[in-house]
Amino acid sequence: RIAHSVHHRNINTGPWSGLSMHPLETLPYFSGLLIHLIVPSHPVHFLFHAYALALNPAFSHSGFDALMVRDKRQLELEGFGTISADTAFGGDSFVLVNAQKLGFAIEPSEAADLARLGAKITDAATEQIGFHHPVISEWKHYSFCQFSSMENFAEDCITFKSAVSVKPGKIDRSPTGTALSAKMAVLEARKELKVGQRVKAISIIGSTFEGRIVEKCRVNETPAIIPEISGRAWVTGIHQHMLEPSDPWPEGYKLSDTWGVN
Repeated sequence: RIAHSVHHRNINTGPWSGLSMHPLETLPYFSGLLIHLIVPSHPVHFLFHAYALALNPAFSHSGFDALMVRDKRQLELEGFGTISADTAFGGDSFVLVNAQKLGFAIEPSEAADLARLGAKITDAATEQIGFHHPVISEWKHYSFCQFSSMENFAEDCITFKSAVSVKPGKIDRSPTGTALSAKMAVLEARKELKVGQRVKAISIIGSTFEGRIVEKCRVNETPAIIPEISGRAWVTGIHQHMLEPSDPWPEGYKLSDTWGVN
């Protein structure tokens, strides 16, 4: 448990988050490869085994703790008056709002408006509510706004549509695994989601992630959950990056005016 706690402190989530482990956990995980030193194997068998161990965590990741921070908070928002919002941490800090109550159906044609409004809600939450993590004391802001629309509260699987606004102005094309983790923390805190019950998040373009609560836990006495997220991805290309000794910009460059809402 001491070694595995390092895995749950990983907040920079991505496809390889499942391999974010303490060395004491990594060594036993890959020790299965040693069987090829005992049982004669073709190199292809060894490579296939290694690839399976390396890639398997990407298909379904159970990692960081997701915790409910505050629910049903009130925000003052220009043009909308007082709105209700939940806040939670699912690997990143989220403010979660009801899309339908704000006049959205979460359709592709609404992307620009959702991006603009989401940035305003994110800033308003940071200013008016403030964020506090029970372990990461320096984290004082909200990173994203999730718009959600509940579709189905079936016993076997809860379904909702989701759109996550990313500052300074875009909508995530995926259902966003960290947002799904945060949403599950909110639903569990309201007794609307049970351990093991499936949840399906549908993005603004129709892609899906499924999640479930593996177990409940506590983070410095704050109630939390261990979420598990599953989804699919498709290979769109194989890229080779090169570094030329004569390149005047070997580490790339930054411009402040190339990303935002038009």
